Amino acid sequence: MAGTSVIGDAFCLSQYLFDKKVYSIGESVKKLRSDQEAVLKKISTALASQQTSLTGQTMTSRD
Repeated sequence: MAGTSVIGDAFCLSQYLFDKKVYSIGESVKKLRSDQEAVLKKISTALASQQTSLTGQTMTSRD
């Protein structure tokens, strides 16, 4: 019986560590997505600003 208990405990421990690792990977993926969204917002804002700037320059050069 002692052998079975040790094997069961080892299995439970390995399952716990596996679940913990999967959770950790999931949290990392969430953070990367959040960071990616922040970068895309910055790029989008910069492009919009540049577009406005270029449009303004074009308008003034036509005048």
